[in-house]
Amino acid sequence: PEQMVFIHADAPEHIGSLDRPNILSDLISALQSGSHVPFAHLGGNRITMRWDVPGMSALWRGIFGSSVVPGPTQVAAYCCSHMVVSRDRIRLRTKRFYEDTLRFMTSPASYALLPTASPFAAEDDLKGRLACQNMMFVWHVLFGEPLYLPHRMFDASLPLFLKTRNLRTAYLELEADGR
Repeated sequence: PEQMVFIHADAPEHIGSLDRPNILSDLISALQSGSHVPFAHLGGNRITMRWDVPGMSALWRGIFGSSVVPGPTQVAAYCCSHMVVSRDRIRLRTKRFYEDTLRFMTSPASYALLPTASPFAAEDDLKGRLACQNMMFVWHVLFGEPLYLPHRMFDASLPLFLKTRNLRTAYLELEADGR
């Protein structure tokens, strides 16, 4: 498909009630009418979870193979891994990259990249999927967006209908303060 939409079971908690107009229904209508959206988060809230330096370093290095890891103030995005991605953006990376990422994310290595013979991850760690939860900091970069995404309403790359959905007036004050 030209566009793929990723949501999970608790979507109404993040995008609004499915019984009323919401960002997801607006997006689907726009896509059916021929709109093209390279990448956009669909969740209404910015990520407020703490950037855990050891955990995020392991995740970043494991996925991107980079020796340089951004810090907590360098990455900003929307919460909770609901997104639309174009085929072109997905194809920015090779099939091998996605296979390696899947293998990494489903292994104990996603919990520790330490210079030891065998990193430790308890069975409960793997079942809890903390590494998967931390992916909300990474999806936009994985699909070709800059590290720091502006608040949706200030993002020049988004169509108007995505800028005005889930508008938080408090974000206007944050942006005015340079945060």
